[in-house]
Amino acid sequence: MGAKATKVTRTSWAYWIIARLGGWKANNKQRKAGPVTLQKGLIKFYAIYEGWILHKQSFKDVS
Repeated sequence: MGAKATKVTRTSWAYWIIARLGGWKANNKQRKAGPVTLQKGLIKFYAIYEGWILHKQSFKDVS
């Protein structure tokens, strides 16, 4: 089970998060998220990440 299982778990988790940000509902009846949904999710993820970095930098400058 080692490193490969951990990598698969992390990849699955990241796929799920990005797909949810892209609008995928995670129903059992739905198929896996497609490339358009994943692209939308990545765009949202990058925007959230950029905001987090800006927030982190703003507190660094205050101290």
